[in-house]
Amino acid sequence: MTGSPDYLPPAQAKPLLESNGFWVLELTSFNVAIPARAGYWKMAAYTKGHVMNSSDLRHIEAENFISRYEAKYKREAKKFEERLGIKHMQALDAAAKKLGMERHHYFLERIKGLKSRARHFAIQEERIRCAMMVQPAKNRHYYWFHAALGLDDDGDLMTRSVACCKTTWLGFVGEDTTKEIRKGALVNPDRVRDRLKDKPHSLYVIDDIGDLSLWIMVWGGFALVPEDLVAESDFLTDLIAPQEYPPNSP
Repeated sequence: MTGSPDYLPPAQAKPLLESNGFWVLELTSFNVAIPARAGYWKMAAYTKGHVMNSSDLRHIEAENFISRYEAKYKREAKKFEERLGIKHMQALDAAAKKLGMERHHYFLERIKGLKSRARHFAIQEERIRCAMMVQPAKNRHYYWFHAALGLDDDGDLMTRSVACCKTTWLGFVGEDTTKEIRKGALVNPDRVRDRLKDKPHSLYVIDDIGDLSLWIMVWGGFALVPEDLVAESDFLTDLIAPQEYPPNSP
């Protein structure tokens, strides 16, 4: 699971962006695949909801990704500088080109945009509500997911893949004991919270379809999603269905 925390075993992740450049979104009663470059869903996600000026909640997943991205850029620049014996600024330009930009200036602009995005979601009411105020309902059953953030073709920070964090073992693939068949398992929300206590990650409790779409597309991080909402998303329903998993998955 790309970008997943190191204290969780790897799980079977499903990409949110198809190889043909289309976002896979199957929520409520509609199934749609829209061009990643169309910008409509990204614009809606960035502008949806209200901001809370009196409070904020750091968008840790975004901040962590930005830090890793900057570190990768510096490593690439250092490699170019040492291998080619070029000046530091030339090495930065070379690293930028390797990451899909013309020169160092455009990398700085990209980082500026990513940090602006993180600040936007740090004060977004829906995100703060799901992370701090919504409590798991006693009459609902929950699945536990993780959404890994990454960059899309436009250089915007969006969810790249989603994985189910808890599965149940169903058997092996034929006689091959190195391949397991598993399906998503319901979890105890209190135990999930205890496991993530004091960890530098967000945990969202999703309670409506609008917040589900925001988490699955742009918030990233961990989420407790009720069984009835999972049933409204073909994407998540496929993710919890029986499938082949790596050995010793969670």
